[in-house]
Amino acid sequence: ATVSVLYWVSYQSKMFTSAVRRRVALGFGSAFALGSGVYMVSAKEKRQYVIYAAPGMEEVALKLVRKEPGVHRYMPITWGKAADGSDRVKVTGAGNEILDEDVLFLAAFTDSESVMTQYTAMSALAASAVNSMTVVAPYMPGTVSGDASIAAQILSSLPQCGKPHRILTYDTSIAATPGAKADVRSAAPVIYSLMKEKKFNCVAFADGNSASVYRDAMRVAGSKYQIVRCDRKSDPVIEAKTTIEVLEGSPKGMHVLLVNPVLENNCAPLAEVSEKLMSQGALSVSVFCTHILPKNNWEALNTGSISKVYVTNSHPATKAAVPKNQKFEVIDIHEQMFRDI
Repeated sequence: ATVSVLYWVSYQSKMFTSAVRRRVALGFGSAFALGSGVYMVSAKEKRQYVIYAAPGMEEVALKLVRKEPGVHRYMPITWGKAADGSDRVKVTGAGNEILDEDVLFLAAFTDSESVMTQYTAMSALAASAVNSMTVVAPYMPGTVSGDASIAAQILSSLPQCGKPHRILTYDTSIAATPGAKADVRSAAPVIYSLMKEKKFNCVAFADGNSASVYRDAMRVAGSKYQIVRCDRKSDPVIEAKTTIEVLEGSPKGMHVLLVNPVLENNCAPLAEVSEKLMSQGALSVSVFCTHILPKNNWEALNTGSISKVYVTNSHPATKAAVPKNQKFEVIDIHEQMFRDI
């Protein structure tokens, strides 16, 4: 009986300490029950994360820890392969060490294989009786067309914890999945800051999908620039032939930033749009993409109609893949990501 009482006291103490640690006191105002007691906590909560990272995202995790010292802590994962090619993943702290903690996993998805490898680690974390798990996946494979993402479906099969899993991603379309809450954010604040800094006075969309992704978010961010919307139209005579048309606004006399959410494997269409904008009187055309996947035909953007190409570091391999010349520049999205977390 004594052992049972001591165990109960120890367990209750751990639960109380963990609950308080997740709440930063900014004043009184709310309470939570623990066992038979009621404890006052802050009216506002600031979540403290135990942070894990996919291969290539470790430095981002450490950057977040350094940004808020004493708030978050980083736990490493060992990523390996067995002789037969199967995954051998060792997750530090999985089990009792992260009991009732809020876990943050910084993912790096490019294809189904990368999702499955990281799923092994995420599954071990979710099964550790954590309070919550947030998966930050800036890019989600399979979302360009607006179809349900295979990655999101896989994540929805993770073991359930105290709260529904949160999937934080950027400028993609994710269908609702059981057990997982999609939190789709926009890179619009990053674009808006870039436009102010570089003195662009017009934002252009290559097609209707790009316009639907960015337009409202940029208004919220404060953008009041000239808007131009383009799209591809079929030739009325030759059915197989298509041309780029300006359907809204005019780029004449403007320094244009052509924005696009994702380029998976073909940059050439944006080069066509830039040529159309220049032919319509644009003074200059630069390109911004939230995601350009590393394996891409980057040289298609190295055309005279494009002055500059900006891409975020949403995937760790993108920075290394960007052509090493002055036309291409990598924009840091991590500060925006830290705010959204």
